[in-house]
Amino acid sequence: MKGTQNLQRARHYLNSHIDPSKRLKSGGPCITLSRQTGIGAENICEYLVKKLEENAAEGFYEWTYFDKNLIDYVIQDHELPENVDKYLDESTLLSVENMFSEMLSLHPSKIELLNKTAKTILRLTNIGNCIIVGRGANIITQNHRKAFHVRLVAPAEDRTKTAVELYGRTAKEQTAFIEKEDKARKNFIKKYFHKDISDPLLYHLIFNVRLLKAEEIAETIALCIMSKYPEYFKKQ
Repeated sequence: MKGTQNLQRARHYLNSHIDPSKRLKSGGPCITLSRQTGIGAENICEYLVKKLEENAAEGFYEWTYFDKNLIDYVIQDHELPENVDKYLDESTLLSVENMFSEMLSLHPSKIELLNKTAKTILRLTNIGNCIIVGRGANIITQNHRKAFHVRLVAPAEDRTKTAVELYGRTAKEQTAFIEKEDKARKNFIKKYFHKDISDPLLYHLIFNVRLLKAEEIAETIALCIMSKYPEYFKKQ
């Protein structure tokens, strides 16, 4: 149900902001969310969207989040306006181009997909008022002045328990999946971005999900966003 609701919300968000005359020159902030496998980031995103919308200034009410599936949806079904790029720092786009042009050993289609994903993430970031989950978004947007980077971690046993509850697999199956997926994510960031996904210097905030509830994490992120970008929120 949540997945369907968020898809509808994402469609409305895109349709509302596809016209570059509306808000692209002054889009709100963007939050990138990196997480270990099995964290259950969806609940945190839902709470965070609600909190940010409740405190948004006039004209910046609508927030949404894009997980892996929704980024794929945007790439396949929406052509975000190319002229969004002119509102980005040129060095940001050049750094993305250079990042992937160096990967001469990759199949051309793979380079093209990575490039398209990166540009989609940059355009969503510039539109603003969104949360982007995974896909190396924190690295792609590292030079964007309105991007705020968060990392979610938790002990393996906690993540296994959460994943079993969410997906219904056995603990043994889920433990193996988490180990495999964690390794794949780490290798992806290392291979394509030459970074260590666990490097704390890549993030504004890192949360241990074992020690805080989803609502508490969302509340803390929201307070930081409202403090750092006060022009997009009601005066506290």
